[in-house]
Amino acid sequence: MEPDDSTQTRTHDATLGLRLTQSLLAALEVPMKTFYSGSRDVLWWIRGRGKDFRPFKANRIGEIQMFTEPSQWQHVSTEENPADLCTRGATPSELAECSLWWNDPSWLTDDFSKWSKMKVLDKPSEMPGMRKSKKKEDINAYATLMT
Repeated sequence: MEPDDSTQTRTHDATLGLRLTQSLLAALEVPMKTFYSGSRDVLWWIRGRGKDFRPFKANRIGEIQMFTEPSQWQHVSTEENPADLCTRGATPSELAECSLWWNDPSWLTDDFSKWSKMKVLDKPSEMPGMRKSKKKEDINAYATLMT
């Protein structure tokens, strides 16, 4: 994986989250599964066709699609995502005092109908990791045989 390719990292993170959930579900009985990603791009890709992506991303998107439905994936804003606290530079002492870090977003304790629901996504303006479409053209070739 290229270290500077954040789209690969985000796709890989979603795949790892799925694998962790599968391990937990093997040990626990959980009636419903909802996955959250802070990346709208990843959510768009999950709703796409794996074959439209380059191999690294296609493999991970394919794995996600094999075990989940796109409707199981929702968006969590960076302000409500405890995992984003560290990426925004929170110090250990700030984390120790942070309610979001210890309790997750408050809506997770509400009835499921009140949980954060993703609106219909617009297609991202750029789709990094997509295969370049090749334009097919008909070519007519003629040969003349001279004897």
